[in-house]
Amino acid sequence: MYWRFAYFNDRKRDNFSLGVFGFNAGIRNVGDPGTADRFRDLGVDASYQFLGNREHIVTLNASYVKEWQRYNYTFNTALASEHLRDTLDNARVALSYHYNQTWGVTGSLFAVRGTADSGLYGESAYNAKPNTSGYMLQADWTPWGKESSWGAPWANVRLGVQYTGYSRFNGGSHYIDDNGNDRRASDNNTWMLFLWTAI
Repeated sequence: MYWRFAYFNDRKRDNFSLGVFGFNAGIRNVGDPGTADRFRDLGVDASYQFLGNREHIVTLNASYVKEWQRYNYTFNTALASEHLRDTLDNARVALSYHYNQTWGVTGSLFAVRGTADSGLYGESAYNAKPNTSGYMLQADWTPWGKESSWGAPWANVRLGVQYTGYSRFNGGSHYIDDNGNDRRASDNNTWMLFLWTAI
């Protein structure tokens, strides 16, 4: 089950929102109708957008999610979580700028922290922790972003390039991968080209 409540205030030249959301689910092993592992999330998010005269648009988004995990099934089984209960904390913040509703750049920071659990993360994580952090940089082009553009409001297409960099992965700046190799967090840095559309 997922739910969300939010307050949104549109002041024409700018707007902001505040929200709270949650998620509650059980996951069972395939073919096993027995006890389920439970995952319960509670989060908050906020955004602010400056619109001005629509030529220079600045948007700030932030979110924080706390997850409580209860391994009713995998605790002390062959799937082996070390603890019956673990937690994860996930925080993100992003700032973007768009010019003339067409050209945009975005920068964001993210961080995940969690309970050490050698059963879940084992030797592949430093100190058996899932802790991961880094940044994302993006540049994009929205050819028909204006209200007066061809096909508006249906022709919604965005093309972009995104780079994700890691300062910490699986608990540290270095970690051991599944093959026993010593790797740096930055070895996971990735480029992505994307095409985004909405109807």
